[in-house]
Amino acid sequence: KMVVTIQSGNVDEFVRLLGVAGDTEPAPGAATPWAVCIATGVYLLDLLGRSHDSDRLLEKLDAVVRAAGDHEPIALALYHAILALRMAYAEEDPLKGLESGAALLRISESTGQRRYLELAKSFIGMNRWFLGALADTDRMFLGVTLSDSDAGLASSHRPFVLAWLLSDRGAFDDAKGWARRLVESGQTRRVPLDEGRGRW
Repeated sequence: KMVVTIQSGNVDEFVRLLGVAGDTEPAPGAATPWAVCIATGVYLLDLLGRSHDSDRLLEKLDAVVRAAGDHEPIALALYHAILALRMAYAEEDPLKGLESGAALLRISESTGQRRYLELAKSFIGMNRWFLGALADTDRMFLGVTLSDSDAGLASSHRPFVLAWLLSDRGAFDDAKGWARRLVESGQTRRVPLDEGRGRW
């Protein structure tokens, strides 16, 4: 319901619904679906330029996943996924993003969650690029086999960073190819943000 409110342009209703979700204490065994809702909401707040509104939600997410402990490792994976994705741009701390990416990778490997494993590789690569640690980062990105639809809302980050990384290395034709792919993906999936990132 929250995503639908964003798609319809009803930002106030989205913020209200996210607030209700954030104020809700998940039932025992329900931390994972609750974490999906909150992590998605935090990401969408960031896209709206309202990263400062995420602090309370991230604190609650941290508390809930810690309380769930080993019983719901996917909730913990989601917590590290949102931190790995947003720490560099929202908090200007790509090192913390890299640490969360590594935690996400460990959890994904231990639980056999391929989707989160591949996202972890993308987020680690993105934070390595932010830190200027470029050695083998392009290979890490190229080794990610997750489709755009499986990557979901995070689908544009890998091709966007890879285009810039390759451009930084002077591989302009390859960089243009990744940017073109991002534009086409955005057009096909009707996601203007992805198309815009490809044109940037």
